[in-house]
Amino acid sequence: MIYGKLPVEGAENFRSLDRYKTTDGRELKEGKLYRSGHLHDLTKADTEYFTLAGVHSIADFRGPSEVEDEPDKIPEGMSYLSYPIDIAGSELREKIISVIKGESDMDMIGYMLDINRQLALNYSETYGKWIHDIIDNPDSLPQVFHCTAGKDRAGFAAALLLRILEVPEETIMANYLESNDYNAEYIEKTIKKIKLLTFIKNDGEEIRPLLAVDSRYLQTAFDAIDSKWESFENYEHQGLKLSNEDIKTLKNRLLE
Repeated sequence: MIYGKLPVEGAENFRSLDRYKTTDGRELKEGKLYRSGHLHDLTKADTEYFTLAGVHSIADFRGPSEVEDEPDKIPEGMSYLSYPIDIAGSELREKIISVIKGESDMDMIGYMLDINRQLALNYSETYGKWIHDIIDNPDSLPQVFHCTAGKDRAGFAAALLLRILEVPEETIMANYLESNDYNAEYIEKTIKKIKLLTFIKNDGEEIRPLLAVDSRYLQTAFDAIDSKWESFENYEHQGLKLSNEDIKTLKNRLLE
């Protein structure tokens, strides 16, 4: 369910993570968490909106090279928190360029499935630290958390958090898939740019799976969790290192 685009022009896929109901009838508090793409292109009006919304911290899931290339514009008085997940290096960029030029092939969907598998299996410590910081540092809220496009690393973060809070899985998936709506203009512009750069020799559709999200991506991550930890509850305790008391505190902090 889309509640309307928020007045932020310089960040793709920017939206609030609230109003979702849990299985026990509680609801996410409004204005505590926002998810987004990178914040390198924030306008003056955007930073003023962040201040007006009371944002206290920015949580960045991008890798070091991404941060160096496009550092966030941090509004005055807000803390910057880094949770680096570096899963797309220079080799991938070179491979994508090669595909765009028609010089090689690549299973883009298979690659995205593998990326989401990695998020679940290799970065539980990183996501656990992010969640623990929300629990241990209430002053970090309201918070904007993001990656580059706000759909994969940040998308998985949102899905994890909502699942811990016991939001129904169909609602979690709907929130995940909303990235296709919020990023629609960016996706089409990127594909159009590829057509122009290759003099229409490439229609750009080969890379659409990289630019969009698919229910199979998130489901692959959840399936990987079940495969390794046998249940999401075990993942909470063993992978994310959350105690029952931690989860209770998180729920009380984010739900009403």
